[in-house]
Amino acid sequence: MMNQLSFSNLSIKRKVFTYIFLSTVLFLCGAIIFTRTVLTNQFKTLAQNQIEQKIEMVHKLLESEIERLVQINADWAAWDETYHFIQNRNEEYKRNNLIPASFATLGLKILIYFDLNKNIIYAGEYNPEKELIIYPDTGICQQISNVLFNEGLRKHLIEGEMTILSNEPLIVSAESILTSQHKGPVKGYLVMARRLNLKPIMELTGLTINIDYDDDPFICKLETTQEHILKTDIKNDSITASHKFYDVLNQRMLSVNVSEENKIVRQGNRASFYILCAIIIFGFFIFLLLTIGLNNIIIKPLLGISRQLKEIDLNNIEKDIVLPEARDEIFNLATDINNMLNVIEKQKKEVFESEERYRDLVENAEVGILVDDINGNVIYYNDKLAKIFGYTMDEFKKLKLQDYIHPDYLKIIREYHRSRVRGEDAPSRYEIKGISKDGKIINLEVNTIILKKDDKMVGTRNYIIDITYRKKLEEKLTTQSITDELTGMLNRRGFKTFAEQQIEVAKKTKKGFYLFYCDINNMKILNDKYGHSTGDIMLKETAHILKSSFRKSDIIARVGGDEFIVIANEAQPESIDVMLNRLKTNIEKINESNNHPALSLSIGYAYFDPNDSKMLDDIINIADKMMYEEKQKFKDKR
Repeated sequence: MMNQLSFSNLSIKRKVFTYIFLSTVLFLCGAIIFTRTVLTNQFKTLAQNQIEQKIEMVHKLLESEIERLVQINADWAAWDETYHFIQNRNEEYKRNNLIPASFATLGLKILIYFDLNKNIIYAGEYNPEKELIIYPDTGICQQISNVLFNEGLRKHLIEGEMTILSNEPLIVSAESILTSQHKGPVKGYLVMARRLNLKPIMELTGLTINIDYDDDPFICKLETTQEHILKTDIKNDSITASHKFYDVLNQRMLSVNVSEENKIVRQGNRASFYILCAIIIFGFFIFLLLTIGLNNIIIKPLLGISRQLKEIDLNNIEKDIVLPEARDEIFNLATDINNMLNVIEKQKKEVFESEERYRDLVENAEVGILVDDINGNVIYYNDKLAKIFGYTMDEFKKLKLQDYIHPDYLKIIREYHRSRVRGEDAPSRYEIKGISKDGKIINLEVNTIILKKDDKMVGTRNYIIDITYRKKLEEKLTTQSITDELTGMLNRRGFKTFAEQQIEVAKKTKKGFYLFYCDINNMKILNDKYGHSTGDIMLKETAHILKSSFRKSDIIARVGGDEFIVIANEAQPESIDVMLNRLKTNIEKINESNNHPALSLSIGYAYFDPNDSKMLDDIINIADKMMYEEKQKFKDKR
């Protein structure tokens, strides 16, 4: 079910519509994300810039209020009457100047005179509702005194600062009391505090303003009373900004917070919504246009070609594809399909003719042909194969592979086949033995070709030749090439072949052997005196003596004119005397029973130790040297 519903199984029409739909959706999503991101960020930036400009305006207005209070304080502190009052506490100064009207006119809330000994000469707090002057809260006076008489903090009060006292925002200023000519010495300090009226500023800027302490802890290390920290927060409904001041009196961070209705962002969101609606409508029309256009230009012509192809019988192609009217790529495709159909029809005829020729060639081939599948089942054989085994075709088709292949080679054939199926190497040409109809063993040569489809093995084709006669001929030639014609023993070539094999056997079994080197004494004299026929008899008798003195498993060879070599397999070192005595006894028997001249042999021998590093030639040389020493002794006795 999942395979049927997969995208690859959809019709081309549905695939194209799906691609167009997904492309349109991706385009709309990208446009929406881009619009929301870019436009929203632009409007937010615009709103942020605007609120920052306004809070800078608020900041400047607040600074102007502070500067105005500082100027008033400077005028009062540099007044001769104030200078005399701080020294003699003149009551007339109080009656004329420190009255509710003065507080109301100057907009003051608190007025405090300090002498240089931190004593309060005068302190008054104005209540505008009752138009009365009362004594300020002692805690407030103490706060002001602590800062005023701190050399490091006094300058902040002199410059003017904002603070919150009794939960009310104020601006405070302090000034040294001097004469009107600003001459000293300084006799005290005048501190003024004014209520901070935010209403005119809010009306001017259109902002909502409140002043409060910041929640974040702050350790003041500033040289001024202001820390110009601008913090902006934009929300969908409102936009806020803050300007930070450091309150020296309370030693806390003071925050002037402004906010206003977020009209710019709201307008931007509305504009973004309209743009997105336009993009969606535009995308929908694009989708419709692409769908209709592709359907008419590509899908319908392709479906027409597909429908005509389904109606064509490839086994009997009688008609071509009807070409579309528009001469475009679809027209070219239909033309190519018609050309392809013509080529298919032509190739079908060629394949049919080729198959007929191949069938005739296989049936009349001079070699047996057998085809099997990937499981090793025989699916075809020709008449020649049946004749190789002596059967007719009707008889052969009833047989199984084990009925005409030797059991030992049947295992080999099946193992080769399994190796090929696994993709492993296996001989493509090899020899096996079969069983003919009359039960005789026949030698066969097999040439195997792997049959593939889509680069995968589907079976093998085997060409089988009867090589029985050839094998017999090869065996005969091999025997002649390694056998001495006169004695029937191995010649030098045959000895080398079997001796090298015996060396390997001795090393593997760790069992040594004796090598005897024998030479007929006076052979040249015998040939010269009695003739070569007598010499041939002596050679044959020597061969007979050696065969009767050693075992059938031992290697005996004539390696020269009158020289013989014997390898006594698996002989123990202590058995040398037994073998030499047996050889001597057999020589004496031959000499007693024959009328021709006595036979005499010079014999050398050497033992091959499998643990030694000596090679075959080394052992032969040792035995040969010993033989010549014996031959010299024989000559010296004559």
